[in-house]
Amino acid sequence: MITKKRKADPPASASHEAPEVEFRVAWLNEVLDAEHWLAIPNVKPKEAAMLLCRLNPHSEKNPEKTSSDETTPEDYKRLLRDFEGVQETDEKPRNLLEWRDIARQHDLKYHSWIDFYEQTAELPKTSGDTDGAEHTNNGRSDKFDVFCTMDGLHPTEVTITLYPNNLIEFAARGNAIRVNQGSAGFIDNRNGNFNTSWVILLCLADGRLLNDAELSKVASNPKKAISNLRSHLKGLLGFTQNPFFSYNKTYGWKPCFKLIDKRGAADVYARGARLSFDALGEEQVSRLASDAIQNDDENDEAARWLKENG
Repeated sequence: MITKKRKADPPASASHEAPEVEFRVAWLNEVLDAEHWLAIPNVKPKEAAMLLCRLNPHSEKNPEKTSSDETTPEDYKRLLRDFEGVQETDEKPRNLLEWRDIARQHDLKYHSWIDFYEQTAELPKTSGDTDGAEHTNNGRSDKFDVFCTMDGLHPTEVTITLYPNNLIEFAARGNAIRVNQGSAGFIDNRNGNFNTSWVILLCLADGRLLNDAELSKVASNPKKAISNLRSHLKGLLGFTQNPFFSYNKTYGWKPCFKLIDKRGAADVYARGARLSFDALGEEQVSRLASDAIQNDDENDEAARWLKENG
């Protein structure tokens, strides 16, 4: 059987010199979206089987026919079969490291990238706060401490830039960090979907009018949705002032911070894909629609809106 091979691999992990390690971690974050997947507490069996063969569920369409430098389609099929069996027996949510541990227990072959990443990278937090998608500091990376320790940081000093592959850059006073949505708390902890705050941020980045009438298409309670985003940004960046100007009936909600949209820049996947509420990939639109959070009206509204505008 002829199988296709993944594109060029990162440098081997034999040497753990700092520049090489940083490059491999960055490569895994960009191509595999490793940080994102490791931040999700509920990874599905198929997603886990693909990831443990170093295949990105968001971009790889044919895992049954795709090999990596360490795994084959047969390895993927074995992982998937065992993972689905485990899930049928016990339906509790599992993160990617828990699936990796099951692969070890079942003596299944998996790609070593996850062991390397676990040993060398700062893993996102996946446990603890699971009671709400919009909770302040939900899933937040410690990298944000640089902003929280700034004396009197004001929202007008902050620049937020959106990049391809779900990356977000936060900058203030000469300091900048770039993370994905999971590390910035824009992923729902219960199922890994985008939360309402992320959808609102996309609307703002796209220059959409955000008065209550338009915002009601995204959230059933617009004021609560804006309040959630306001509280989240305050907790994320450490400022106490309102990150939004006072509401205007004509112009709606306007951010005090600078918001730049660079999602049209060159995609690191070299696929030309642009993730936005106007151009979501079919796979993600389907996932957002089918996995809409049952117990949260705001996120449910956001998922429906994403589907309709995808």
